Amino acid sequence: MTDIKRRRFLQRGVCASGLVLLGWQAVPALAQQKPMLDPESYPARALDYVQDAEEASDRDAYRAGQRCDNCEFFTAGTQVCGLFPDHRVASQGWCSSWTSSDS
Repeated sequence: MTDIKRRRFLQRGVCASGLVLLGWQAVPALAQQKPMLDPESYPARALDYVQDAEEASDRDAYRAGQRCDNCEFFTAGTQVCGLFPDHRVASQGWCSSWTSSDS
């Protein structure tokens, strides 16, 4: 590899790295544009999702203290749940797939 080719390769690598870093900065902004999950939608009803965990107290699977914000599937910065990736969920919500983030 000649010096010119090596230099061009390194320049392109640095530019590509910069673009990747800028792209990561845009991810939270894109997530904020996602709509909140409608509790009446089919996916929400299938997993018994409620926006307020206290409303789930009559569900068999519910245990006190279970909320979206302490679930393995929840991403705090974006309020996105891995089970509902196209929507944001309420941090105080709950669904029947709740999994402890301590696992």
